[in-house]
Amino acid sequence: MNDRHPYTTTLFLIGCSAIVQSVIFLFFNYNWWPIYFIAALMVFDLKPIRMPNGGIYSLGTVGIIYVLFSKGLLAASIPMTLSTFAFFLGIVSPIKEIQWFRVYSTIGMYYVCSVASYLVLKLTAPVPLLIQIVLVTVTFEYTNLLVRAGIYKFTMGNRFFTKELISTVNKMYLPVVLCVLVLYRLLQPKDMMHFVTEMAYTVFLLVTVNGFLSAYVKQIYQVEESTQRYSSLFEHNPDLVLTLDTNCKVLSVNPMLKKTIGYEPEQLLHRNLVDAFSDQIETEEALRNHFAKVMGGAPQQFELKLTDRHGRNKELHVTAGPTIVNNKVVGAYCIAKDVTDSKETERTIHRLAYYDTVTGLPNRSLFTERLTQSVRRAAEEKSKLAVLYLDMDRFKHINDTLGHHVGDELLVLIAERVCAGVAPKATVSRLAGDEFAILYPDLQDEAEGKEAAKSILKSFSTPFFLHRHEIFLTPSLGISIYPEHGDQEEVLLKNADASMYVAKQAGGNTYRLYSPELQEANEERLTILSNLHRALERSEFSLYYQPKLDLSTGQIMGVEALLRWENAELGNVSPAKFIPIAEESRLILPIGEWVLWTACAQNKAWQEMGYPALPVSVNLSSVQFQQDGLLATLQRVLEETGLEARYLEIEITETMLLHNTKQTMKVLEEIKQLGVCISVDDFGVGYSSLSYLSNFPIDYLKIDKSFILDLDKSDKAESIVKAIISLAHNLNLKVIAEGVETERHLRFLEHEGCDGLQGYYVSRPLPAERFETDIWCKKLPEGWTPAPVWTGFSI
Repeated sequence: MNDRHPYTTTLFLIGCSAIVQSVIFLFFNYNWWPIYFIAALMVFDLKPIRMPNGGIYSLGTVGIIYVLFSKGLLAASIPMTLSTFAFFLGIVSPIKEIQWFRVYSTIGMYYVCSVASYLVLKLTAPVPLLIQIVLVTVTFEYTNLLVRAGIYKFTMGNRFFTKELISTVNKMYLPVVLCVLVLYRLLQPKDMMHFVTEMAYTVFLLVTVNGFLSAYVKQIYQVEESTQRYSSLFEHNPDLVLTLDTNCKVLSVNPMLKKTIGYEPEQLLHRNLVDAFSDQIETEEALRNHFAKVMGGAPQQFELKLTDRHGRNKELHVTAGPTIVNNKVVGAYCIAKDVTDSKETERTIHRLAYYDTVTGLPNRSLFTERLTQSVRRAAEEKSKLAVLYLDMDRFKHINDTLGHHVGDELLVLIAERVCAGVAPKATVSRLAGDEFAILYPDLQDEAEGKEAAKSILKSFSTPFFLHRHEIFLTPSLGISIYPEHGDQEEVLLKNADASMYVAKQAGGNTYRLYSPELQEANEERLTILSNLHRALERSEFSLYYQPKLDLSTGQIMGVEALLRWENAELGNVSPAKFIPIAEESRLILPIGEWVLWTACAQNKAWQEMGYPALPVSVNLSSVQFQQDGLLATLQRVLEETGLEARYLEIEITETMLLHNTKQTMKVLEEIKQLGVCISVDDFGVGYSSLSYLSNFPIDYLKIDKSFILDLDKSDKAESIVKAIISLAHNLNLKVIAEGVETERHLRFLEHEGCDGLQGYYVSRPLPAERFETDIWCKKLPEGWTPAPVWTGFSI
């Protein structure tokens, strides 16, 4: 606050002048009894009467007016000076902190008030004394108000002279005028004794009047405080507040109406609340019923959905209650809280808790709840239900090759197809990854469950088209029926899951209904998986070696390393059983690296023992082929074992070439640059063409043994084998036939120009020690020639 303004400086100078006048008056007048009177008034002034509006009236003011009447303007400067000094001494501590500029300015303010009142006093001399007292009092208070307004305006920039302040002064008339009237008798000249008597009487009367006024003013203050509290609660309430009459017409509404629903209060006042929003609310009749109950004296709480002025959907939580006066309902009040954001947050939390964020389908939690309810209802109604567990075949490959963002988009399309393939009564849920569950309540029989699975399989008969990719995907499904396959939701879901794994092991794109035998197969799978985790640590794996024969020379052209597993609990486990499980669990990565290292080390050892330097071939699973560190693993194994790269051959399946061809080409070229040979194993069972394969850096094609075994049964198999050999040679690829078991197979392949063969007719897979004795050390009979009859080995 800037005190040193010309306005306040003028008041400061007037205050200094008033002090000088007080000293002059006291010096030339020896009758100081007004000083005693003012001192007595100031004793009571220590506890002034507080007004309802927060203001006070001071007995010092009464003293100033009294002296103004009785002694004149100069004498009035004495009480105003004493009163001001007393005020500042009372509110400022310590004394050295008093700002004397403000003290003198305040004295100047009171002196200006006294001058104005003195002028009125002189101008109203002819009128009766009582009227004169009232006029002088009003003049003093309003002049005080005007001068204060100037101080506030010029020092703080605040607007001080307001209607509220005028109301404050008006409320002060009664106590001030009453106190001044008490002085009426004192205005008559009296001797000292009479003055003392009347002084005592006046003090007694002032105390009495002050007591009554205090009680009255306190009551008024409480009433006005209550009114102001209500007004503050109404006007500044953060929620929308309305008051209604018994006909639901709006009597008042707070400013939150505009912020909440966009309307001005004037647009709603004196209108029926329900009629005003009949076009915007969802349930007009329900709203009328709520207010009918309120008018009957029953408070209500309800949710209200409406459209605001700007077309946005709003949700309000409304608390409505009756307004009761003299035990009679005269209207109602409403407090409406905007809960749009909190409701949306609740819905978001609910969606996150119970719905999948990718597909929008119910998640595992919601599916489990619905399954529990359906099982309970089926038990009560003696009905059936089915649980279908669905897993996409080879979906992980899509994620690895096209990326997870494409995988997520594909999941949405998969969810749409599954939903399109089931009945409306079914609940489709995404459990995790590419796993879905379908709940079929009110099932008639097992046949209906099977038909549901067939319908889903049929919906995947056409490919997906996504980001210019044509993607073929098929599901595997497992089915469990309540109550035959379980009477608890956990058991039903577990058995459906077990059935799905059996369907997947059968090649996928099919379904399996749960059975005890199937459960045994699943338990076997779990046992295999459990033992696989410790197989490497326990040194349970071994490699067997099978020779590959060059038909043109009769010599061994290479060796294939084949993995075998012998477990103490399970015995000899077929690779057909444990390899798929190892791939699913990704245990194939450490196992495959062990196979690669062991095969290379054995081949290097044979070479150092003097046996022919021939390539050893190792099968790579799709999981190994897709790992980022494959090339580094090959380099490290070759370096650690000391085997030259040309003596290692990698076998991959035909289907591995069909996915993400750019990446596959890149990996194969890097392997080829190392000097490693590449073969395509099990050729003919996939969907690739020979011309398509010509784009890849491949050395050998290995015809799948199923075609060789069918040579004895089908002319079609002969045609297929002939075509593969002929077209492969045209593409400068060598051909090796697998599964050769009879002399007829040998003669046929030799006649068609096949480059090599492999199978039981040559040798079964053998451990390294037996391979050395039975293969490396075996001699050919004298006179052996490669054709027309093969009779042994040539080294």
